Amino acid sequence: MACGITDQTILHLAKHGQNLRWLCLAHNPNITNHALRHLAQCSKLEHLNISHNPNINDHGIDLLAKTARSLQYLDVRHCPSVTTACLPDLYAHCPDLHTVIWRNDCNEHHHTAYPY
Repeated sequence: MACGITDQTILHLAKHGQNLRWLCLAHNPNITNHALRHLAQCSKLEHLNISHNPNINDHGIDLLAKTARSLQYLDVRHCPSVTTACLPDLYAHCPDLHTVIWRNDCNEHHHTAYPY
């Protein structure tokens, strides 16, 4: 668990983590959409797990998607404010994205391809 990490921590990480490829921030209620905006600076980020976070929403995913073009895997399970509405833009901006995992109505969903 990454519970001690905050948006400010992510800001520092993003400034010095240009080669960051994999990051797990699961179960971290201190992370908000602001952290995702900072992570967008990590242009080599391929794998991101932000599951179990009530403070992340579609807007944060949109912020991330617009610049995280290397993203291949995104886990947003148990992020109640992340909906499938963000998927078309996510896939449009992240051409290498092959897996998105999210939970909707007690069912876990895995997208390995998206029909848009």
